[in-house]
Amino acid sequence: SLKRLIAHEWGHHLLNHTSQNPDQEIAADIKGIEILQRVEGMSEREAFAVFYSLYRGRIQRRATVPVGHESDCRKIERLRDAFPTQSWAQPC
Repeated sequence: SLKRLIAHEWGHHLLNHTSQNPDQEIAADIKGIEILQRVEGMSEREAFAVFYSLYRGRIQRRATVPVGHESDCRKIERLRDAFPTQSWAQPC
């Protein structure tokens, strides 16, 4: 979604990222979830679901993983680690 993309990119900006690597990508996702909570008034579950649904959809479509990114399964694992209360999110 556009909201997810904007939140993710703002995450990069707020964290002063200047390059792409898996650690910075997941950090931008985590910050993006926090941004959706603060700016959009979403609950943690709602904001987490925005990112989770993107990655689950990409897995189901067998989408190509962009350069500099981890697999979508690994992203889900790392997001679940960062947000332990979101254990409802199915791992791969």
